[in-house]
Amino acid sequence: MNPRYRAISLFACLALLLSACGTPPTSPTPPPEVNVPASRVVISTEPTPAPDSGLVFDLSSGAEQPVAGGAVPVAPAEALPAAETQAILNRLPALEPAAGDAQPFKFPAQTLPAPRPGTTIQEPFPPSAPAGPLPETAAGPLEVLRYAPEGELTLAANLNLTFNQPMVALTGLADLAAGDVPVKLVPQPAGQWRWVGTKTLMFEPAATTGFAAGRFPMATKYTVTVPAGTKSAVGGVLAKEVT
Repeated sequence: MNPRYRAISLFACLALLLSACGTPPTSPTPPPEVNVPASRVVISTEPTPAPDSGLVFDLSSGAEQPVAGGAVPVAPAEALPAAETQAILNRLPALEPAAGDAQPFKFPAQTLPAPRPGTTIQEPFPPSAPAGPLPETAAGPLEVLRYAPEGELTLAANLNLTFNQPMVALTGLADLAAGDVPVKLVPQPAGQWRWVGTKTLMFEPAATTGFAAGRFPMATKYTVTVPAGTKSAVGGVLAKEVT
């Protein structure tokens, strides 16, 4: 046999023997499973220890953070020279005036009149000589100018009469309340008389249940009389009884 063909046949047999003795082909194996824990949320007042793997959220009650005191430092700055500032302004477009920017000054139709000059009176204070007594004037007859209420009413809160002359002197309220009144009220419910100024006399009924300010008892006829001969504080006399 030709040595060349013998070598080819030996090589083919060796290749066939190696293919028969080799490991059979295997199917692809899946990748190994990795045990990864799922993410979880933990609500606790204490910090949760970090796990080996995974994602953990720690929720806790917030606390107010202290505010740092002191002023914020100002960033260092340096003013531009006038020439550089003007160069920046020159780059801006011209500001065109809009309609209505310029308005004429609105003068009033009529100016206010000038204030009238006052008169200065030079007098020493306090005066050097005491002033004399005021001249006495005739008081004239005393009259009742008005009174209220009048006629039939559903509700009356108070009674008041006004004279044309002062009836009492200017003094304290306690002194006026203690004095006699020149008016007769029949029947007179619980309450008090008081002077409103020096010419007006008022009667205020006492407070009753449901009426904190007081009122006259209802379903009652009242008669008010100012007797003749009543004198005022300046000497006036009531000539005729007023009822």
